[in-house]
Amino acid sequence: MEGDFRLLGPIDLLQLLAQGGKTGVFRVEGGEVYLEGGRPVHAAYRGKVGRAALMEILSLREGRFRFLLGERASLTSLEGPLEGYLLEALRLLDEGVEVGPFDL
Repeated sequence: MEGDFRLLGPIDLLQLLAQGGKTGVFRVEGGEVYLEGGRPVHAAYRGKVGRAALMEILSLREGRFRFLLGERASLTSLEGPLEGYLLEALRLLDEGVEVGPFDL
């Protein structure tokens, strides 16, 4: 599956993949999020890993994505369900907080 963020952003797309219990890698320019059974296990984005990387990916408003089913992470940098990270990102975005490396 691939496309751009004009119709759906990374929050919506990752939520769909998580609800479907998918395992694979969600790639964007400069980064990626690995899911196993719908749970995020690793994220990397422009030199950052883990929560900081995931928050930046979730805040993207434009760009392209690609999801590769079945790809597995060789590292673990995230724990817990995606919903917790999504709620945090939405809260920060609603408050007008720029989600970036200096805000986390």
